[in-house]
Amino acid sequence: MNSSKRIIVCTALAAASAMSLPLAAPAPVQAAPPAACVSSLPLNPAKWQWVLNFDQMSGSSPVACLAAMGADNTVSYSLTRCDVVGPVAIAGGAAVFSGGHVACKFDPPEDGETSYTSFEIYARARSLSDSPFPNGNPIFTHPNVFMYAPTKSSSAGLTSWMQPSFSIVGPVGNVWTPIWARTTGCLGQHRVANRIQSFPAPCNLGFSLNPAEVTIGFNPTTGAKLFGQLTEVTVDPKWGTGD
Repeated sequence: MNSSKRIIVCTALAAASAMSLPLAAPAPVQAAPPAACVSSLPLNPAKWQWVLNFDQMSGSSPVACLAAMGADNTVSYSLTRCDVVGPVAIAGGAAVFSGGHVACKFDPPEDGETSYTSFEIYARARSLSDSPFPNGNPIFTHPNVFMYAPTKSSSAGLTSWMQPSFSIVGPVGNVWTPIWARTTGCLGQHRVANRIQSFPAPCNLGFSLNPAEVTIGFNPTTGAKLFGQLTEVTVDPKWGTGD
């Protein structure tokens, strides 16, 4: 996969007061993130977050962002150009998937294996077409985690790495709808629109931090494709055990 990558470190020190008394070191003030790095989820200290929001393009290719926050709250941003494969139309910060997909390099800030006690895949979708359960409409696929939204008559179920054959039903019509799969501790949750369902989940998620290719709109194992629209996909480990 051809891709380009650049890293931006955003730190700016607040101006110190002219007082004669000793002052504590000023706290870092973050510059605005690149357009590709804006997510609906907050970034947590000493953690990373991967974002594809279709707001920043490199030619006809969307740009993904890997944001990493240090213990001092300094954030670095790594931008990577993704590849569009097949019919995907991107305009105005949204992508219309008509059997094509987006493939991106996924490269967290460290390498090796780790485990997380909390993990979330978040997306905003609309106009998902009917597709078979449980693998239809793949939104995000990684070697360790995935989230799909199979749909029938504009009502979507949700399957994920936690519950590969488990689904809930919620409407996904012509309005942007939040969809997420989340685990915290030993509790898993799926959400479609305003419906949330909770269930027992593994207390730790084994996760590879080594570089990998992720796909949005395609399951390389089953060949399933996404038919619908996305405006954001965010992957966030939040409070993990592997720092």
